Amino acid sequence: MERNTTTLYLGVLSFEQREGNAERFGGNFRFGASEAALTLEGPLFRKDKSKPSPTTLLFSVRRSYLQFLFELIGLPIRPDYWDFQWKLNHEVDAYNTLTFLGIGSIDDFSVKSPDDFDKEQQAAIDQVPIIQQQTRTMGISWKKKFKNGKQNDYRDQF
Repeated sequence: MERNTTTLYLGVLSFEQREGNAERFGGNFRFGASEAALTLEGPLFRKDKSKPSPTTLLFSVRRSYLQFLFELIGLPIRPDYWDFQWKLNHEVDAYNTLTFLGIGSIDDFSVKSPDDFDKEQQAAIDQVPIIQQQTRTMGISWKKKFKNGKQNDYRDQF
């Protein structure tokens, strides 16, 4: 006899982002098969140009263009998404660092019905999921280093 079972996994998502460049502004633009992306980074509030900035920014955004390609080749599916992440890091002093970070996305998966279609195409279109959602998460971290070499890490998520 078969049983229907559902397994629920709960866990923690943990990832490390690098810090922005404390010496100079920079960035890159990437153009891929399905998306374009831009990353910018650099020092903020830098008073003394001979020293690294205590405050850095790292920002990245990615955008799909599949919806335009699919329209050109006649596919009714329109996957459209954006995602972004940012990190602001500030070294208060030799023992304290504050980090503010955020990630987010915008998903808009839709279907454009063709002008002329048959029942088989309609059945396929009816099965395509329509997704419209936005997500945003922000966090803050305070890292406290002690003179004995140990480090406490205080994190809060909101």
